[in-house]
Amino acid sequence: MKGATLEASWRHWEAQNTAAIRRMQELETENNRLLSQPTASEGGVQSGSARGSNHPRPRRGPPRYGRLPLLRHRLHDGPLFPDHPGLILANVGDTLEQFRSKIVDGGLKMEDLCFAPDDDGIIPVLDGEWFEDDIVARTRDFLRATFGEATLKQNLRFIEDSLGKSLDKYFLTDFYKDHLQTYKKRPIYWLFQSPKKGFSALVYLHRYTKDTVNTLLNKYLRDYLKKLESRINHLVHVEATATATKEKNAARKEAEKLRKDLKDCQDWERNVILPLAQQRLEIDLDDGVKVNYLKFEGAVQPIPGLTTKGEE
Repeated sequence: MKGATLEASWRHWEAQNTAAIRRMQELETENNRLLSQPTASEGGVQSGSARGSNHPRPRRGPPRYGRLPLLRHRLHDGPLFPDHPGLILANVGDTLEQFRSKIVDGGLKMEDLCFAPDDDGIIPVLDGEWFEDDIVARTRDFLRATFGEATLKQNLRFIEDSLGKSLDKYFLTDFYKDHLQTYKKRPIYWLFQSPKKGFSALVYLHRYTKDTVNTLLNKYLRDYLKKLESRINHLVHVEATATATKEKNAARKEAEKLRKDLKDCQDWERNVILPLAQQRLEIDLDDGVKVNYLKFEGAVQPIPGLTTKGEE
């Protein structure tokens, strides 16, 4: 049941979860009582015995990231949408046309949707607002569509208070580690990332096509390179014309960082992404994540242990 805010939805989920655990404990205690009756006279387990250590206990409070099951469900478990129940885009190569078809068959109109899927299944994960459809913007859009504009700031504050850090920092530093743990190193989102992390973008496995890397290259990476160059030129101008020392130093420091990112991305484009885009690789989900993921070595973030022989 969705509440008026994300926190209200969480509280409802927490109450349901706690009630379910307590009910399970009650049933197990009753089972122990019934099973112990025939052997009680023979020194068996006595009815009404105290709850053993094998009984799960209701959690008084959720773990740090566990406070966000609803958000993580959206972020980690594929494209679910507020307007339509269930998983919609779940087959490799699924397109927006197929999404539209399912929505129409379900009695909805595209123009009436409050939240639609990303048009290419590629979500930039960058430090700063470089793209309108980056992961932080998409998360805000989802919260806005699900709970409304009026509670957006409240919902974002609840998320960031729960994470103990800003949303953008979480996505940059922790999201993919959480995702790999959730899916036991078989991610459904693949993190395409340059060697020094100058550029990162998530690609949803089930939306991958042989043209996805081309889209990543031309729509995102090359556009990002142009934006970096433009920003660097602006910072050089600021450093040359600013009168305040603090402003000069800040501009110089940022420009130095962006030059490193630019070099990192240019090398990655030339040596890895362009050749990969030209190959237009196909994938087969029946081969499993490991076989497919390793086809993109150098383009995607390495997953520790994934190359271990014999690991399925």
